[in-house]
Amino acid sequence: MLALRRLLEWPDGMPPTNDAQVGALVSLETAGFAQRLPERDSRIGDLRFVITEAGRQALEQASR
Repeated sequence: MLALRRLLEWPDGMPPTNDAQVGALVSLETAGFAQRLPERDSRIGDLRFVITEAGRQALEQASR
C-alpha cells in the first residue's frame, strides 16, 4: 500500500533511485500506465518516467 502511494506522488521526470523503483515504473510502462522520457545522457542510463492519468487512476483505485 505504501509503495502505491509513493508511486502516486512520483514527480514527473524524476529518475528512480533504486532497483525496486525501476521495476515498478517499468511495470507501469509495460501496462501502458507510464511513459519513458527520452534519455538526457545515454552514458549513465538516464531513466525518467511520467505516470499517465490512467496510471494515476489505476494506482488510486488499487491503493483503496
